[in-house]
Amino acid sequence: MNHQGTKTPRLLLPWCLGVLVVILPFLVKSPYSMHLLVMAGIYVIATLGLYFVVGLCGQFSLAQGAFFALGAYGLALLQQKLHFPSVFALLGGALLAALFGLVVGLPTLRLRGHYLAMATIGFGEIVYLTLKNWIWLTNGPDGLNIRRPFWPGSVMAYDRIYYFVVVAVAVAAAVAAIRVRRSWWGRALLAVRDNELAASSLGVATTRVKVYAFMASAFLGGLAGAMYAQAETYISPDFFNFDLSIMLVVMLLVGGRNSVGGAVAGAILLGFLPEWLRFLKDYYMLIFGALVTMLMIVMPNGLAGLWKKAVSSRQ
Repeated sequence: MNHQGTKTPRLLLPWCLGVLVVILPFLVKSPYSMHLLVMAGIYVIATLGLYFVVGLCGQFSLAQGAFFALGAYGLALLQQKLHFPSVFALLGGALLAALFGLVVGLPTLRLRGHYLAMATIGFGEIVYLTLKNWIWLTNGPDGLNIRRPFWPGSVMAYDRIYYFVVVAVAVAAAVAAIRVRRSWWGRALLAVRDNELAASSLGVATTRVKVYAFMASAFLGGLAGAMYAQAETYISPDFFNFDLSIMLVVMLLVGGRNSVGGAVAGAILLGFLPEWLRFLKDYYMLIFGALVTMLMIVMPNGLAGLWKKAVSSRQ
């Protein structure tokens, strides 16, 4: 059995992917395609946030789209109302989402199963309706314009530079997720996921652990939303509806909710899949839903599970 032969591709894969990530924006010639690359990276950050609460902690949250929205509007309002510099407004939007994660998480994370899911759906709807109806604050359906953090010239040049900013944040989020999984906090999260009663009997503060996971998820969701606002330079409530939360959950499940790499792969795949199916026009959503359903049936453990199975079969 040649273990060296199986290890070599696994060691080369991250380097090959790294090289591809670096050269890809220079191979893209269309501004639209360049913008899709930026959006794929933003979805990766939001999905990695969801990995903390769904993958590690085992709590089914449908509020990530709401935190995404809070980060975007937090950045916009900090820029327009308080004249924060772009970097501080970005962090402020993420921290605002994390604060709401704490406020919402304390009462709702005492719930379990479908009760928790319904509570997070309710929170998402409250955020959406607030953004749409508080015209004095959010400008309602008309939305808000966002100031770019830098202006290199063309939209293509801006997106190409911003792509590397998004990639850097996504890599940092992925590394943080991996390190957390291997830490004492990660072990506590996994214990809560596997058996909350047993974890509590062993001294794990289960509610506190879940709230921390919810805050981490909200922070990365808010950070992704703030970066989305800077990438789009315009936001309106219509983008931040319940469909966004569903999409982010599906990204995690298709990629593999127990894997950081799976979360990344799922976000990238489903970030591009809708665009690949645009030519179907009226049948677009039907085919998209059928493909996602088929992926979940064929790969119950997601892309990460399929990858592990392929690697183990070679050993």
